[in-house]
Amino acid sequence: MAGVTAAFDTLRAATQLQEAGFEEDKARALVSTFARGMVGNLATKQDLAALATKEEMATLRGEVGRVRAEIATLATKEEVATLRGEMGQVRAEITTLATKEDLTGLRGTMDQTATGLRGDLEQSAAGLRDDMREMAAGLRGELEQTAAGLRGEMHEMATGLRGDMSGMAAGLRGDIDKTSASLRGEMHAVAAGLRAEISKVQERMTVRMGTAIAAAVAILVAVDKLL
Repeated sequence: MAGVTAAFDTLRAATQLQEAGFEEDKARALVSTFARGMVGNLATKQDLAALATKEEMATLRGEVGRVRAEIATLATKEEVATLRGEMGQVRAEITTLATKEDLTGLRGTMDQTATGLRGDLEQSAAGLRDDMREMAAGLRGELEQTAAGLRGEMHEMATGLRGDMSGMAAGLRGDIDKTSASLRGEMHAVAAGLRAEISKVQERMTVRMGTAIAAAVAILVAVDKLL
């Protein structure tokens, strides 16, 4: 649209409309609508059918009709003539803009670019998949090595614990045997002492019983004599 700006000075046209009594917003909207209308007038029926629907064309015709009605009531003939001249220059320059063939070539270039990007993306994805597979295989190998090392360490630890437990058990058995022997010796000594005391008690009881029996016999003899 750079060529259109050079042929149709929208700022100048809007300024002229403001000087004629248009409000700034209406003047800009009017100039913009005329510019769009000129582009639409240069298009063929096939272009309009390919680029716009019937409803859009009807809306555009309505807008153009309203703009023309507003111009007829607000703009002077001289200003309209000036605008028409500038619009003619714009139409002439629009004919030098891009054609359907240019647009078709641009679409083809875009399609080729998109196809190339898809290919690059597929290649990148395939490379990433291969890298991920290699990484997964390496991680599995490291995990297996780590697990094997842990198993070896656990086996060594279990063997050491068994040895420690065996040594502790042997020491406990020795302590138990010593304690048992000591207790047996003490029990034998106590038993021997008890036997000695029992023998002494038995001797005392035998003496006392002998004395009691002798006294009883003496009493019986004395009683017998008295009778």
